[in-house]
Amino acid sequence: MSFSDKIAVFALLISFGSLLVAFLSYLSSRKALKLSEQEAAERKLPIISYLIDCFAFHREQRKFASFAVSFTNQSSSPKTFSSITLEVEFVDQEGVSGKAIAEPDLTIEPAGLSYGYKKLQIPVNLPPKETVTGWISFQLPKKNERDFKINSYRIVGRSVDGGESEVCAYLLRLVKNETQNENGG
Repeated sequence: MSFSDKIAVFALLISFGSLLVAFLSYLSSRKALKLSEQEAAERKLPIISYLIDCFAFHREQRKFASFAVSFTNQSSSPKTFSSITLEVEFVDQEGVSGKAIAEPDLTIEPAGLSYGYKKLQIPVNLPPKETVTGWISFQLPKKNERDFKINSYRIVGRSVDGGESEVCAYLLRLVKNETQNENGG
């Protein structure tokens, strides 16, 4: 075996070594890509909403609705609901449907049925992989000039990244105390 043949064999071994290192680097980078894709997908997971309880009550000649809700951030990054609204869908006596949107009334406490939950404060900050539970109250639309029937109550939380989460209720029980009648008087 001549000297040039030895150099060729040595170069061939170095090429195979380089091929092995390149293949191992490929496997390592593929694993890192899968991990980063999984982490990115976890950051995009939604907020799951759950309705625990809801009821209507009268206070100061106004009718309110309180909802006990639970928001679970499935994401690996913190999220925030910058707003929570109540969308009430109704139908009047003439069959015309409509929608009323209400902002939360943060001054109203739920009428004695809080079950130990606190009032939610806006904005609602949700740490990663955590659940926040609490009450949120809204003033319901008045039946001034026309009578209407409410079909659904939809609570919509909107996050700063454009995501939405919602819970729906179709019936609210009316809670009265001993000193109030159904009309709040």
